[in-house]
Amino acid sequence: MSGAPDDLNDGLSRKERERSQHRRDILAAGEKIFAQKGYFNATIEEIAREAEFSVGTIYNFFSNKETLYQEIIRSIVETSYDDFRREIVPEPDPVQAIRLLVRLRIRQFEQHQGLFHVIVENMPTGRFNPALIMPPECLQYHERYFEELCAICARGRARGIFSDEEPLTLALALEGLLNTFAAYWFKQRSGSVTTPQITILDRMAFRALGCEGHHP
Repeated sequence: MSGAPDDLNDGLSRKERERSQHRRDILAAGEKIFAQKGYFNATIEEIAREAEFSVGTIYNFFSNKETLYQEIIRSIVETSYDDFRREIVPEPDPVQAIRLLVRLRIRQFEQHQGLFHVIVENMPTGRFNPALIMPPECLQYHERYFEELCAICARGRARGIFSDEEPLTLALALEGLLNTFAAYWFKQRSGSVTTPQITILDRMAFRALGCEGHHP
């Protein structure tokens, strides 16, 4: 027996699914070219070649280079937040949640480091603030992320695992630490984060939360 009709598989017609895939292909090609060339040197023509589409096809999806660039960032922000909601928020153990968060942030760094390097190359080390690079419509994701990070810190504090500082203070300390490491790695284009670096980041993260003894 044949499968369900295309337009019943996921609520989208075949044409809509193809268009959605083309859009993802363009975003992936755009991220690669922007990472290689930088924003100002990248061209729609190069992105079209990378995506194996015509220039006209790119313009069918995005009105100009700036619109495409902003949509790439929006897509990364949205996907990163969805990963956080799926992998970190449901974890009931606040210590394990922090360990998972450190590894999630490292994975996101490794996946998008080329583009992030372009974004932060002119920012002073230690002053990387994700909120400053987001399109305005994406700020909601950063705000929700921070609220949920505060909730994790509050659980750890309530159980006597984390410091008795306010959850907001703990979340700020942790986020500042992660952003500082990210800014340094972005500037260095350091490739994959090594196991010793992960161990150090774990130790520093738990130290920031007042529970250094819980790191592996």
